[in-house]
Amino acid sequence: MKKHYLFAIIPFLLGIGCVIAYKINGQYIAPDGALVESFGFIPLAYLFFLVGIIASIIIFIRAIIKKK
Repeated sequence: MKKHYLFAIIPFLLGIGCVIAYKINGQYIAPDGALVESFGFIPLAYLFFLVGIIASIIIFIRAIIKKK
């Protein structure tokens, strides 16, 4: 596998890891009635997926330009 493909694959894997961590961590209601949930993983997952998509598009465009 070429090295530059890792720049697109790693953010996708990190995004999947954030989704899995969010699901595993779970949620519960504290004794004072507050909902305790790890919402931080949700925007991180979106951010990693966005970075992975942008990196994939850039790699695809570079491959097309290189063929010409």
